Amino acid sequence: MAQPEAKTKAAIKKAINELWPVNFQLMAVPAGFGTNGIPDHLACVPVKVTQEMVGKTYGMFIAVEAKTETGKTKGIQHVRIAEIIKADGFCQIVYGVDQTVSLKAKLEQRFCLK
Repeated sequence: MAQPEAKTKAAIKKAINELWPVNFQLMAVPAGFGTNGIPDHLACVPVKVTQEMVGKTYGMFIAVEAKTETGKTKGIQHVRIAEIIKADGFCQIVYGVDQTVSLKAKLEQRFCLK
């Protein structure tokens, strides 16, 4: 049986909080006035960068689309995900709570946390 999307969203929030206790997160609520296809979960996290930027902290953009295990994405969502990735942001679709473990590992790798 598929888990409700709300459980996946809560697990995503928990994973980001575990990696970055200080962060900014929001979940966009579609109300017909915003931009279509924006991922469910958006975050800005502090990341120390290397070499010429040593010691400075910059916010890194993270977007995660939450789905149930059997959820389907819409075409416009793929367009927005591609735009985020092209701009060097991190974006991933998470299908169910179990995939948040994989999300966390990918975030650790992308942001050199381990």
